[in-house]
Amino acid sequence: MDRTGKFFVTPLQRVHLNWGTTGTTDGLPRKRHPLECYIPISSSIAKELNLYKGKCFHLANTDFELRVSGSQGENNEYGKNLESLGNLKLLGGYLKDQLGLSPGCQVRVEWLDTNTVEIRKI
Repeated sequence: MDRTGKFFVTPLQRVHLNWGTTGTTDGLPRKRHPLECYIPISSSIAKELNLYKGKCFHLANTDFELRVSGSQGENNEYGKNLESLGNLKLLGGYLKDQLGLSPGCQVRVEWLDTNTVEIRKI
């Protein structure tokens, strides 16, 4: 599917920008890095844009890719998050350091071409 020009807007909450440092796993604090972040994808957007888990896209103006992760939908075929591929801290560095995002900010994720997305603070 060609997604060129398609986009979605989503707010980023504390959990999205501080994934792993908030909450617990099995009653214990998570031991993750504060730069581990993700961008949520609603079920309706995942279906509309055919964002299947495991699909990857290059993030414009960076040297890393984003991967659609998590599971949602009737057959758990659609992803529910965008995360940096291979190193979960890359997206956090981009969102926090380069875009200056904090909880409550909104982002626009837009496909510039079939394999490239751009993330902008709005």
